[in-house]
Amino acid sequence: MMYDDYKKLFKQAESVRENILGDEIDQQLTIGDMLNTINKLKAKLSEKEKEVDNLYIYKEKFFKLKELI
Repeated sequence: MMYDDYKKLFKQAESVRENILGDEIDQQLTIGDMLNTINKLKAKLSEKEKEVDNLYIYKEKFFKLKELI
């Protein structure tokens, strides 16, 4: 906690955790619980990345059609 950057990032992480979990934060999370949460977040991230890829494809198609018109 000596480094200002670390303190700032730690406080930001606490804020994000509180926003996601609310006031009822269970301090007794196990490593399994955390791994489960990480895996769920990875799956959501993967879904969002696919959505972005699809939107990019539609954007390319839109500009190609626009050129033809």
